Amino acid sequence: MSLNEYYRYSRRILVGLVFSALGDALLVWKNSYYNLELGLLSFAIAQIMYARAFGWRPLKPYAGSAFLAAGLIFYTYLQYYLKGMMVYLAPFYITLICTMGWRAVARVQIYDDLWTWTKLCGCAGALCFLISDLVIAVNMFAFSVPFAHQIVMLTYYAAQFGISLSVVDSQADELIRIQKSQ
Repeated sequence: MSLNEYYRYSRRILVGLVFSALGDALLVWKNSYYNLELGLLSFAIAQIMYARAFGWRPLKPYAGSAFLAAGLIFYTYLQYYLKGMMVYLAPFYITLICTMGWRAVARVQIYDDLWTWTKLCGCAGALCFLISDLVIAVNMFAFSVPFAHQIVMLTYYAAQFGISLSVVDSQADELIRIQKSQ
């Protein structure tokens, strides 16, 4: 992969995928008490990289407000079940994943006919990631979710697949953005 600016999006998605894989490994090996926290940290870095890849334009504050409200509602529900470090880590992670979801949704500009199938894949992937993590949190801290493992695996791998597919035409998007700024 080239290090020039045309591949910035792809590099950020790749780093996010690497940290997601590290988070998976840490959560699978339950030998250490800190694996949950370290896995969450790895996924937090992945969310940051995905959000950075999705970018900050267009801003779409209404979509951001919707994700903020959803995150606050979810944390308000979840906070009664959290103990220890998770009391602090959960709101931090919820903020990151909601920001990532917001940025993925904001990229899709259907009304201006500026959408592409790859942007839709990134958006769908981000929303699947939110569903996956919501089910994990409810199942881990609140109550047993029927078929939780199947739901989590299906939505998580659909998320990573959608986000990965979003890089297909990302070089063209970057080229258009650079040409518009000149």
